[in-house]
Amino acid sequence: MRKCIIAVLLIGAALAVQPFSSICPITHAVEAAPDAAIEAEKQQAEALEVETITHLRILSALYLKQHMFDKAVECLEKICLLQPDNLDVLNDLVNLALHVQNYKDAEDPLKKLYDVKPGDRGTLLALAACYKGLQDEKYGEYLEKADASEFAGNPYIDSAAYFEQFGMTELVYAELQKELDLPLSDPKNSPALRMSALQKMAFYLSDEAKYAEAAQTYNRLLAEMEQAGLAAIGEYNQTASQMSYCQAMQLERDGKADEARQKYEKAARLSPDDVDAQGHLYVLLMGQGKTDDAKRVFEAAEAVLVARTAGETDDSAMNALSWFYAVTGEKIDEGIRLAQRAVTSRPDEPAFLDTLAELYYVKAKSQEDTTQKKGSLTNAIKCASTADAIPKRGNVPYYKRQFLKMLMEFVRQFGNQEGGSNPLP
Repeated sequence: MRKCIIAVLLIGAALAVQPFSSICPITHAVEAAPDAAIEAEKQQAEALEVETITHLRILSALYLKQHMFDKAVECLEKICLLQPDNLDVLNDLVNLALHVQNYKDAEDPLKKLYDVKPGDRGTLLALAACYKGLQDEKYGEYLEKADASEFAGNPYIDSAAYFEQFGMTELVYAELQKELDLPLSDPKNSPALRMSALQKMAFYLSDEAKYAEAAQTYNRLLAEMEQAGLAAIGEYNQTASQMSYCQAMQLERDGKADEARQKYEKAARLSPDDVDAQGHLYVLLMGQGKTDDAKRVFEAAEAVLVARTAGETDDSAMNALSWFYAVTGEKIDEGIRLAQRAVTSRPDEPAFLDTLAELYYVKAKSQEDTTQKKGSLTNAIKCASTADAIPKRGNVPYYKRQFLKMLMEFVRQFGNQEGGSNPLP
């Protein structure tokens, strides 16, 4: 102990006679070491945070694909905890929660966004969607604020497009109707916007199998196109074809097969590209026992579609031909082969996945072997599930209906499979 004290005293004496300038480097080195360590730790922590966020986003996407929506939302909620002031992350969480209809999970992030930017149109629309999903009348208050907010274009068309991505067709119809109710003299209105609103409204009515209403809306659209001098363009014929197709579907539903046939034939003449009209006409003729007529319709439509795929890698052409096979119930294996090629080329295209799902679903109907039928339905559910889970700008309810249709068929055929295989991917 005594030696230690003497040593300390000697060191102190030595330092006492040293000039101050010679001591400073030692002091600075001692002070700098902790700062450098802290900076290194900070950089390491920031890198780890970035890596964690990346993994959470990937995990969220995987959960979404698996239809594990709550887990997908939880991943983004964890990112928000890591970056609580990041408005982009809050918006990502809101969009995902609305897409998967977890409206309660969207509410708190939206309140935070609203506190920061109470006049932001996107936030107001999101709040309207959230409270509509929660069946809370407050949605109307935020929708009115959104429609009254500063916006360069037509607010109703924009609002309809916003709600469309979340499958809120009731709000889509309501906003489109607001546009149609505007006088043409309104500076935010125009014939083009009115026709766009009618086109979208008719499409969704048809998609929901409200064929009589859809046909009436298409008829109104045709009148608007004529007034605008657009009766000679290709879009006019396509619209007329869609009207005839909807009329045919309604007539067939009402048991008026001969009248339905005439409308299908008219739709096919007006728009040879209309795969649905051609396919349903074939099925109708086969149902009437008119196999020769049905064969002619099938071969003529198939020839046009095949010609577009020959020697090309046109994914859309392959998808159209595959869908034709799905609608007609013919050449299903060939349709599956083509649809698989299209999906491999563009795995994130919901329409291609839906076609492949429908083909597997149709194939299952014709299979007697239980194992094969189960395999086809499982494949159908996997494709439909992925198509439904991919965030999209429009036609959202259709993909959800397709997924549920195939899932319910699996349950009908094989039960809930408790303790057994799970049809979901």
